[in-house]
Amino acid sequence: MECKSIYNASDIERLLNCKKSKAYYVIKDLNRELSALGSKVTAGKIPASYFHKRYMGFLESEKSENV
Repeated sequence: MECKSIYNASDIERLLNCKKSKAYYVIKDLNRELSALGSKVTAGKIPASYFHKRYMGFLESEKSENV
């Protein structure tokens, strides 16, 4: 997958190997968390760094340093 800074439902679907409806649920849940932290969010999109931090256990920059 190309290096993106923002993921949409299709990206999440591929990364988690899930259905698109689940991907939208994941995005909505993460956007809810970001909103509670005071961040502005865009429906249907999630920052890649936040997704990796919450779902993969690391930030994207940490991944590239460990490879």
